[in-house]
Amino acid sequence: HAQPDGAALLTGTVKSASGGANLAGVTVTATGANGQVAATAESDENGQGKLPLPAGNYVLRLEVAGYEPGSVPDAKSPGQGLE
Repeated sequence: HAQPDGAALLTGTVKSASGGANLAGVTVTATGANGQVAATAESDENGQGKLPLPAGNYVLRLEVAGYEPGSVPDAKSPGQGLE
């Protein structure tokens, strides 16, 4: 997939809070300070996710069946991995 102009990849691994297992099929939504959705991705079979985002701060929302939704309140792009 092509990245938007000025975007970097925000990458990370989605893990279970209870056991630390990598979680596949998690929908990760990045919302900017303006409240607009900037990007959405789904974690792969290894729990890996990639979001092409312009530099800035984002709230990441994580959702998958069987788990309570979670969030990362101050994710930074570019070049910062999340776990």
